[in-house]
Amino acid sequence: MPRDLVHLEGVGVEPFSAASVAGVCRLAEQDMLDPSEKIVCVVTATC
Repeated sequence: MPRDLVHLEGVGVEPFSAASVAGVCRLAEQDMLDPSEKIVCVVTATC
């Protein structure tokens, strides 16, 4: 998941931080999210 964020969005994050994004992706794959709702994932990175 962290590599996907770097390649697709240009955002580098810590692997543990990417867990929230991975969870959202899994829910989306299972059609468990309402497309009209906004989703926010807080991620962190180290320099």
